[in-house]
Formats: sequence, C-alpha cells, structure tokens
Amino acid sequence: MYCLLPKPCDSQSPENDCHISAMPADQCDVSFARNDPSMMRYLFLALCLVCAGPLAAQDVGTAFFDMRYAGIRIATSKVTGSIDGNSFRMSLDSDYSLVIYSGTVTGRVSGKRQGERLTPQSYSMVSGSDPEYSTKIEYDGTTARKIVIEPPLEPNWGDGRVPLKPEHSQNVFDPMSAFVMASLKAGQDINNACATSVPVFTGLSRFDIVLSPRQAPAKAARVLAKSKTNPPVISCAARFVPIAGHKPNNQTIKALTESASPILIDFDVELTGPVRMPRRIEIPTRFGTVVIERSEKPPA
Repeated sequence: MYCLLPKPCDSQSPENDCHISAMPADQCDVSFARNDPSMMRYLFLALCLVCAGPLAAQDVGTAFFDMRYAGIRIATSKVTGSIDGNSFRMSLDSDYSLVIYSGTVTGRVSGKRQGERLTPQSYSMVSGSDPEYSTKIEYDGTTARKIVIEPPLEPNWGDGRVPLKPEHSQNVFDPMSAFVMASLKAGQDINNACATSVPVFTGLSRFDIVLSPRQAPAKAARVLAKSKTNPPVISCAARFVPIAGHKPNNQTIKALTESASPILIDFDVELTGPVRMPRRIEIPTRFGTVVIERSEKPPA
C-alpha cells in the first residue's frame, strides 16, 4: 500500500519543487484519500456537520438525523457521543442511497478537552461501499502525524490539485471534532454562537468552515423573540473556504464557493450539556438543496 506525502519545502526550494510524492505507507506521516464523486462530496460534508450534535455532559447522548435532497431521503444517521471536563468521544453510523451509490459510513473520534478547546487523538472514517474506503488519522496535539488511506490512491491523483504541504496538516481538526468544537463554542456564548471558524483536514483536503450570524445581532434577537419555531433556534450562515487538496475548477468546489446562498445551520437556543446542538442544516448544491434535520427518534 502506498500513500501521498507532501514534499517538505523550505526557503531554498523552488516553488515547483514542492509537490506530492508517493512512498510506502509504513513510511508515511501524512497521506491523502482519493477523489470522490460530486454528490459524495456533499454527503461527506453533510455528515461532518451533523457530528456537532449529540454531546452531553458526563453522559452519552444520541441524536438521529434525516438527510433529504429535493424531498427524497438520501441518508439517515445515528450519532452518539459524550464529553466531560477532560475528554470527548463520538461515533457516527450512517446509511446512504444516491441513485447509483449506496452504502454505509461509520466514523469514530476521541480526544481531550480543555475548556472550549478540543484536541483530537484518534479519528477514523470508513465508507462501506464496494470497494470499501477508509481514512485513519493519529494526532500529536492538533497536528496530523499519521494518516493511512486504503485502498491506495491512483498514481495521477494529485494532477490539477492545489498542492497539499506539511503546514496543511498542522493546527487542524478532523471533520468530526472540528464541528464538535464549533458546537462547543456556540454553547459558551449565546451572543457569539455564530462567530467561529473551524480548520478542517480530511486527509484528502484542507478547508475552513467559517460561521457568521445569519442576520445582524439586533435583528436576530428580535426574530428569536418572535420565532414561531418550537423550540426557537439560532441561525448561522457558514462558508466553505477551500485551501488545498482540491481542484479549483471542480464543479462541486465552485458551487460551494460561488453560490449566492450560504450553508445554513440552526442551533438550539437551549444547551444540551455544554453544547448547542444543530437542529437543521441546509447545504446548497448545484443539484439542489440538501436538508438535514435532527430528531430524537430514528427516522421512520
């Protein structure tokens, strides 16, 4: 098995000499996953977003999510997690069906907590399609020290992509703990629940998710007071900011970055343990809008 490793660059290296090179997996510190079909990219992003949900203080919490496109169910997920003053852990189990794609996705993450700061230690994501794809990341602090991808990448995987460099695996979070951290920050201050940016490293790519208030604070407060939603929610807008590992001209990337409609995330006003759980998420795609809603029971 082989992986792709960013060639280290320094001030003496020509810019075009900083590239991704192949090497045996047992020598890898960082490796990168293969490209996914467009709708699978959206599905992966959506599954990461729901991971902010089920944390409960000193206990295990469970939440269920129903994901639909154009009113048609495309995935269901069960997310279980716990958090206390020193640690956190979470598991994701999802079944999806996207016309010609169907299968399962399972994710696991565990790490340490200090206040609103999370430090992942071990992360894995497995797609139970045919063939099965898996990503495993081990962390040293917030630096991804070892990433193993199976099966190996195609030899031309890096062609046309923004190069991944060593710094792209530093001061980052895996997709699951990144959104847990955003939910934890939202739980610290209701007035700044939407003011955060999470640096995400998937093993395949590096991107930021930047949250901001969907409306001006004063207007949001009035809307919240008059909300017909039961229970009321805090609405955030989220922007996808690609940094490395992507193809700039990829239609999915362009749709996520150029869409006039941002990703929308509605958080509960009431706390669940130390977090505010996401209740509804809308992701605009070039195919339509993917809607994810949380429930306390498995979707019927």
